[in-house]
Amino acid sequence: MNSDCRKGLNSSHFASVDEAGVARGRLDIRKAAHKKPLTGTSQSAAFNYAYKDALSLSAQDTPEVDGEHVQFQDSLLENLVGSWKVTGMIAGQRIEHDCNAGWVLNHQFLNVHFLDVTQRRVMRAGERQDPRYEADVFIGYDNMSERYVAHWLDTFGGRFSEVLGYGTRMNRGHSIRFVFEGGSGPLHNTVTWNRNDGTWTMVITQKDSKAKWQTFASELFKKS
Repeated sequence: MNSDCRKGLNSSHFASVDEAGVARGRLDIRKAAHKKPLTGTSQSAAFNYAYKDALSLSAQDTPEVDGEHVQFQDSLLENLVGSWKVTGMIAGQRIEHDCNAGWVLNHQFLNVHFLDVTQRRVMRAGERQDPRYEADVFIGYDNMSERYVAHWLDTFGGRFSEVLGYGTRMNRGHSIRFVFEGGSGPLHNTVTWNRNDGTWTMVITQKDSKAKWQTFASELFKKS
C-alpha cells in the first residue's frame, strides 16, 4: 500500500472507489480501535481489508455492459422474426430463397437461415451441379462498441466466412448497414424494414477491381 493510502487512513480522505464501502470499512476500523489500539501492522491490514471490501462492493454495483445477463433486445430486428419468401437477383441471376429468423443462444443473436429453393434447369450429362445455397447468419450487438455484429456462415466454407460484419443504423433507424472488409475489398449489406407493407429489402454492394461500387444483390422479403 503506498504512502498516500496510509495517510488517507489517518485523515478523512479515502480513495473514491466506493464511498459507502470505504465508509463502512472506516467505521469497522474505528470500532476495533476502541477495543484495542491498532499498531502500524494491524492498521495497515485493517486498511487493506477496507479497501478490498470497497472495491468488491463497487464491482457488484457496476452494471454489466455485455454478457450473459444482458440479452440482445432490438425493436427493428424483432420485425424480422418469422418465415419469409425471398426473391430477387444475385450476380445477375434470379433467385428464390426460403428464410426463417428467430432468437437463439440466450436471446443474444438473431439467427437468419436461408435456403435456396430456386427452380433449376435439368443438367446435361457430364455437367457439374452446384450445391444449393444455404446460410446461417447470426446477428448480435456489441454494447461496448455500440455496433451490430454479423457472423455469415454458408456453403462456400470457412475461408469465405472468416470476416465479421459490423453494422450501424441508418435511414432514420429503419435500416442497418453491415460492412464486411474482406480480402477482395469492402462489401456493404444493407437491410431495410419497410413498415408500410411489412416487407424487408436487402441490397448488397461491393467494389470491383477498379474500386467502383457495384450492386451484387437485391432481394425482397415477404411473409410466407
